[in-house]
This record gives sequence, C-alpha cells and structure tokens, in this order.
Amino acid sequence: MNLKNVKAGDTIWVVRIEARSEEDGRPYSVTKVGRDYVHVSAYTRFHIDTGLVTSGNMSPTLVAYPSRSQFVDEFLTQKAWTDFMLAIRNTYKVPEGLTTEKIKEAATLLGFSI
Repeated sequence: MNLKNVKAGDTIWVVRIEARSEEDGRPYSVTKVGRDYVHVSAYTRFHIDTGLVTSGNMSPTLVAYPSRSQFVDEFLTQKAWTDFMLAIRNTYKVPEGLTTEKIKEAATLLGFSI
C-alpha cells in the first residue's frame, strides 16, 4: 500500500496482514514522514512504498493504509476474488448457457490469456 501522500498529523489505518474482517484494524496518527518510512511512534514505522511495518529481521505482521476506506475497498475486493475462485474451483460442470466466447471475454476482462 502506497503511503507517499501521507503527512505528519494524518491518520492512517493499520491492520494485521491476515485481516479477517473489514472491521479489523485501528487508526494511528502519523508522527513523522521520512524519505522511506512513515512513523507512528518512536518504535513503529511503515515502509512508504509497501505500507509494511518494519521490524528488524522478522516478517512483517502489520500493514498500513492511507485510510480505513482504502483498506475496506481492498479487503472486500480480495474477498470477492477469493469467493469467485472458490466458486469456479467447486463447479465441475460448465454452467448452463456459458459459451467459449463468453469464457474468452471473461478471461480478457480479467487480464488472462487463454
């Protein structure tokens, strides 16, 4: 998540990487913005390009979004995509009325090459 437009004093939305609900997360006030990091305290900073928390050699567990609405939009899009993939994976018969042309149109819409 890109935090390049965030300024000191702004509020960002921070969630666990494995967020389970659009209700997850909490707001943090930005205390400082540097060239590479957005700081929310003396000990917690997020990479300005990825939004990932930096924590030494450990894998990141938190990600920051410029706003709660951007988190919710991304979360719901990812959930819809996952539900869509599962529906396709669990469908063993071609749905009634589906044609090769429609499949190719859907693939094009999704940026797939078939």
